[in-house]
Amino acid sequence: MIEYWCLRVNNTVKKLFMIKLMSIAGARPNFMELVSIVEAFEKNNQQCENKTLKDCELIQHIVVHTGQYYDKIISFLFFQDLNLPKPDIQLEVGLGSLKPS
Repeated sequence: MIEYWCLRVNNTVKKLFMIKLMSIAGARPNFMELVSIVEAFEKNNQQCENKTLKDCELIQHIVVHTGQYYDKIISFLFFQDLNLPKPDIQLEVGLGSLKPS
């Protein structure tokens, strides 16, 4: 999703854009891949804020954790050890959530 809003600077109207992206991670390989994505988005946003890029768009990154690890401590340690942000959404679809009714 792309949002934009207008900003008036010195009698000039400028459009500012923000891209919303969602990453879904559930297993160790996903967490490893997520590290480089998070770093790239943070670098982009920092450059936009510092105005080191002429044309740039801020990125709002939403992290979803499926919660498929049954041990919440192991799951927490992946995020902590890899310096990943706390997930915005926790689905908690572990073993117990798939029981037939």
